Amino acid sequence: ELRDLLPGASGKLKISDAKGVISVPGLRATRVEDAEQIEALLVAANRARSTAATKMNEHSSRSHFIFRLHLAGKNARTGATTDGELNLIDLAGSERTKESGVGGD
Repeated sequence: ELRDLLPGASGKLKISDAKGVISVPGLRATRVEDAEQIEALLVAANRARSTAATKMNEHSSRSHFIFRLHLAGKNARTGATTDGELNLIDLAGSERTKESGVGGD
């Protein structure tokens, strides 16, 4: 199941592969202006993640988490611009299955 974890999101999403271009129709992008806004989004999205207790971790994440940050900057003095992208990925289930007691579907 693929879900948007940003506040106000609803419904399942699907991955689309159109002629080699991978996308997720309906996935939202949110404009932010400072680090505090980024942190607020990360906190809200983390609260929306699926978690469950395992023998090794009381609050183990049962979902993957992908956060993409596109940065754009402009030098006010010279007018030079630059941009880049940061991808943060947290994979669920890092515990060893045998020790954690986790089972798959």
